[in-house]
Amino acid sequence: MVGPEPLLPKKGYGFFQTQHLSCSGNQEDFMQAAHLFREKDIPCDNLILDFGWGDACIGDKEITWGSSLDWSDNYVNPLSAKQMIDSLKHMDLDLMLIHHNAPAHPNRINHGWTETLFDEDIWWKRYKEKLDMGIAGTWQDTRRNNITDAEIWNGTQDYIGENKRVLFLGCRRMQETNPWDDGPTQLPVNAMIGQRRYPFRWVGDSDFTWSEMKWQINAITNTHGAMKGISHLTWDVYGKTPLIQARMNQFVDFLGISRSHNLKPWSVSSDINQWKERIVIERSLVKSSNQENAERVARADEYTAEKSIRRHRKLRYRLLPYIYSLAYQNYLDAMPMCRPMVLQYSEDDKCNANQWPYQYMFGPSLLVAPVYHPEATHTIYLPEGKSWYDYWSKQKFEGGQIIEYDSSDPDKLPLLVPEGATLCYGKERNWIVPGEQDETLWLEIYPGKKGETVIYEDDGQSIAYQQGEFAKTEIHWDIDQNTGVLTIEIGKSTGNFKNKLTSRTWKIRVLDTENRYQSAILEGNVLNFETPSTIDKTKLANDGQFKEVTLVAALDKKIEIRFQ
Repeated sequence: MVGPEPLLPKKGYGFFQTQHLSCSGNQEDFMQAAHLFREKDIPCDNLILDFGWGDACIGDKEITWGSSLDWSDNYVNPLSAKQMIDSLKHMDLDLMLIHHNAPAHPNRINHGWTETLFDEDIWWKRYKEKLDMGIAGTWQDTRRNNITDAEIWNGTQDYIGENKRVLFLGCRRMQETNPWDDGPTQLPVNAMIGQRRYPFRWVGDSDFTWSEMKWQINAITNTHGAMKGISHLTWDVYGKTPLIQARMNQFVDFLGISRSHNLKPWSVSSDINQWKERIVIERSLVKSSNQENAERVARADEYTAEKSIRRHRKLRYRLLPYIYSLAYQNYLDAMPMCRPMVLQYSEDDKCNANQWPYQYMFGPSLLVAPVYHPEATHTIYLPEGKSWYDYWSKQKFEGGQIIEYDSSDPDKLPLLVPEGATLCYGKERNWIVPGEQDETLWLEIYPGKKGETVIYEDDGQSIAYQQGEFAKTEIHWDIDQNTGVLTIEIGKSTGNFKNKLTSRTWKIRVLDTENRYQSAILEGNVLNFETPSTIDKTKLANDGQFKEVTLVAALDKKIEIRFQ
């Protein structure tokens, strides 16, 4: 009835870092943060500047939010704005800018909070100037403005043309604790379902606590996100302690969108009341001092969640082909990327009344159970009818039971893989190159009776996919119950798009904890098993239990390989 949820540009499925130093921020601090991502070997594709870029600042002075469409002097020295954007692009980083303003289009009534309105022609003229400079898009911090968001989203697409996709961040406004209205829980009761046509969204400003994290797990992946047609939804990720920060970052890395609004994702945050004071609108006084920012950075350097962030963000980037295919399934069939247990396992009596709202399936092949407390064990339900594997240790569990998972390691997110699942990995990377195709893909199979998956691909940048310009590869496998032979069929790639590959290297890895398979057969030829690829370089994942082979094949040919 309302249309599909469009795809983001492929870089939009990487990580977004929002830099917020109020009016005391400057270009030097911002560029230093950009360089730190590369130096620390932490993946990142998109940077967002909060109002310090000029939206609410003239130099170090805070003004009415959204009242300026000009760059602050703090961000045009020593580089011009265009040179700064170009410098970021040389690091493979895209830039978005926040706007607390909007064009005053006709019939704009009861469209929610917007701090400043501008004449339509003026607003669009100035926004287009920045698009021409090279910014990737806008964060419209204009709360609950469904119609205004639609105007800006569609106007942006019209301007950038069919060879680019819109990068747009809007507000869903859903929090257990709303810091701006004395704390009441906020539900997205006035957010129209058509909002899904203008991705992506964040939940609005929220608290920094375990309780808020638990609430958001259910809200984003279940009640107010996935089950209301919104898959491209994320959170601010503020943690009061390194432990909370680690757990929050783990959670967002297994959502449709991964994003942090902290000074840096590995930093901890101040108390919520201090945070409110820091960014409260004061017309003549800057609340955020350079000294405060320096103190917070110093605190963060003592101990951070850096190790955990690096591990899980790198895994997200390896899983990009899997994640991008989930976004395609959502676009084509409206099956959400994050799937509540009640949706994925509706036939299970222990799931079908939404008894487990704080764990979810990230697609069909990963059960994600974010830890929302400091305890050493975490309760997880494994649906019946199949066995499950701990993603990290490969320990096997029978389905239909509740387990107490060891959550004492703060650097490990509980992930479980169902029997019959297939995960698809790309190469290790810290950024996504626009238009680049995956010349090598890893298929990771967790044997059961049978399994299937679909890999979707396109040019990653244009909206040609909306006219059917994409390709899909269907993969099926089953096990002969008499001989135990595993037969894997990789179908030929159907469909076409610009710069589609003609051939690919496949690395097929099969979990074999009982050493059942002694050889792999392709077209009558025996393939040698190789040392399994290392997916998780921190060595937490037990990659050694896989049997792996490599083959190169044309994409217009079907492949059949047997493990026996």
